[in-house]
Amino acid sequence: MMLCVLVFSTGCGHGLDYTTKVTGTVTVNGKPANGFYVVFNPPKGRPANGTTDSQGRFSLSTFDPGDGAVLGEHVVTITDAFPQGPPPMGRITANMSRVPPIYSAVSTTPLKATVKDDETNDFTFDLKQ
Repeated sequence: MMLCVLVFSTGCGHGLDYTTKVTGTVTVNGKPANGFYVVFNPPKGRPANGTTDSQGRFSLSTFDPGDGAVLGEHVVTITDAFPQGPPPMGRITANMSRVPPIYSAVSTTPLKATVKDDETNDFTFDLKQ
C-alpha cells in the first residue's frame, strides 16, 4: 500500500521547485540595458531573478545561482539595479530610474514569458521610453 501511495504522489510532472535555465537580453529603445534587475514572477512558486550585464544579457536564478526559473507562464518585471550605487539617502523617485515605471510592477507590466522544459528559454525585452 505504501508503495502505491509513493508512486502516485511522485507523478510524471515537475513540482514547483523544478527549474530550467533561462537567459535573455534587455534593451531600452534598442540599446543594451546595463544594471537592470529582471524578475520572472510565476502565479505559484518562487520568482526568479537576475541582473543585466553591459550587453544587456541576464541569467536567472531561483534557488541556486544560474538554475533558471520554474516552468510555466510568468509576469516579467524590470527595475533599475542602480549599478553606480543607490541614490542619496536611499530615496528613489520615478525620474531617478532608467526604467520606465510601467515595467516595475506586476500589476502594470505588459511583459510576459512562458518558460518551457527541454527548450531554449532565451527572451528579449525591448523597453520603450
